[in-house]
Parts: sequence; structure tokens; C-alpha cells
Amino acid sequence: VVAGSVSETDKAQKIFNWVQSNVAYTGAYVGTGMSPLEVLKPSCRGNSCDQARIVNAFCKITGLNCRYHLALCKLKDYGQFDHVWTDIKVDGKWLSADTTSKENKLGTTTYSTIVDDYGCFDILNC
Repeated sequence: VVAGSVSETDKAQKIFNWVQSNVAYTGAYVGTGMSPLEVLKPSCRGNSCDQARIVNAFCKITGLNCRYHLALCKLKDYGQFDHVWTDIKVDGKWLSADTTSKENKLGTTTYSTIVDDYGCFDILNC
């Protein structure tokens, strides 16, 4: 996924692009509790919790500092739900990495609006 990448920016962007392009968003629902490996086989799909787990796993493997971010959000296509994404620390700044919509970019989320920010966590229980 990050072959040939040296900079934090390049690694984060490649991870974001790969998950956004290869893991289908299944919509808002109660967490599945699947591991990143389970999400990738065989369907390569998952909700926001599942996608955040995959992004975090790739970040940790490649040495990027990351955390889960949880909030009550209004999602354009699904209404108001708890939503999870990954924040990746790149060059000293935390960037949102919400891969659940093709509208989102690394550092910019346009698909959802935060209603109530629950905060950032090292461990995700959903």
C-alpha cells in the first residue's frame, strides 16, 4: 500500500486512497467487531468502525501516529449516527482520514457534519 513512500504525507495519502478506493462503505450500523483482516476478506466492505480499524492498522504498520475519532454526525445519505474515523499525525498536525465517502479527502471531511464530538481514543470498542 505504501511501497516507495518515505514521507509521512505520502504514506498517509496512500493509505487513505487505498482504503477509500478498495473498502466499500456499508452505511451506518452497530459495530461489527471485525478485525481489519476480517473486513478485507472476502467482501472488502465495512462501516466507519471497520474502515477506521483498517486505516489505523496500516498506519501503525508503517510507523504513523494515529488515533480513532468518535462523534455523533449527520451523514448526508444516512441521517444522524455515531461515526468513527482515523486522525493521522502528519508533520506534527492531526489530519482527519474519513474514508467512508469519495467526497472526503485526507484532512477534509465534507460527507458528514459533527453534531457532538466525543473525542479521540487509542482503542475502539464498536
